[in-house]
Amino acid sequence: MQKYFLALLPPPEILEMAQDIKMLIRDQFGIKYALKSPPHITLKMPFSYNEAKESILEEKLARFLEAQKPFEVKIAGVGTFGNRVIFLGIEKSTELMAMQSSVKTFCKRELNLVDELSDRNYHPHLTVSFKDLKPGNFF
Repeated sequence: MQKYFLALLPPPEILEMAQDIKMLIRDQFGIKYALKSPPHITLKMPFSYNEAKESILEEKLARFLEAQKPFEVKIAGVGTFGNRVIFLGIEKSTELMAMQSSVKTFCKRELNLVDELSDRNYHPHLTVSFKDLKPGNFF
């Protein structure tokens, strides 16, 4: 079994801005973990799936995504989860919330995944620092 997650990659200007913020935090606080993945908006938290069936997963996702239409993503401030995660908030537009709901339904029906707490309490964001940021760095 392999871990997968489903996410949106924002447009280049937002990717670049978020990456610049990650670099500033790295330079000031020595974080590295958040630099391992591109800035993204998670739609489905990590789940286990048989990697031998990855091509089937890709086909199902491709069919699902054919029906999806592009939409705008807007930054809505900065926030934290506890004292270990810093994120850029993403506006909960009707289109984004409909996309996440569709992903949730797709995962349940097509991938037989259970509905998790994170699916029911969706909070769109771009994480810029986590795990290796020390609680003492918060004021």
